[in-house]
Amino acid sequence: MSNARILANTINSSSQIVVPSGGVNFGTSTDGTGTVTGGVLDDYEEGTYVVNMYDAASGGIASSTQVTGRYTKIGQVVIASFDAFNDVSTSGLTAGNAVNFTLPFAASSTGRSTGTVQLHGVTFPNSTTYVVTSVTDSGSRATLNVCGSGIADTTVKVQNFETSNDVVNWTLCYRTGA
Repeated sequence: MSNARILANTINSSSQIVVPSGGVNFGTSTDGTGTVTGGVLDDYEEGTYVVNMYDAASGGIASSTQVTGRYTKIGQVVIASFDAFNDVSTSGLTAGNAVNFTLPFAASSTGRSTGTVQLHGVTFPNSTTYVVTSVTDSGSRATLNVCGSGIADTTVKVQNFETSNDVVNWTLCYRTGA
């Protein structure tokens, strides 16, 4: 009966379950194949952040074009996205430098990212068959990388954004150290 009373005390007037400061405990048992390092979910967050395009992985010059990104953070996993980064201004950015987009949280020291990107109006080298997005270890910005048959994997450069109708839609899942 005491467990029912505790649960009842954590439902607010909007019928939402309110988790006390300690998180949700999923237990510490394991199936014998590994060691459980944590069974408490104590970090969940949703929000928005300002996305800038830079011409460097740190420092550098920011594009005057900005967009609002969205993120969900569950423990150390972050899913970040932005839609319709339109008519990207490269004025003042250094041609030849890689394009980098800001993240809501810095990545962990082991990086480990995966994501999708949709581009329109951006030029690429011949034989480019796909574009991926990635984060360097401990990085606070993500790059776009072109890949394809017979070409070396390389980053998307400032000069690849050369028309007035460039559009970037982007989603990335990565680990953060926070």
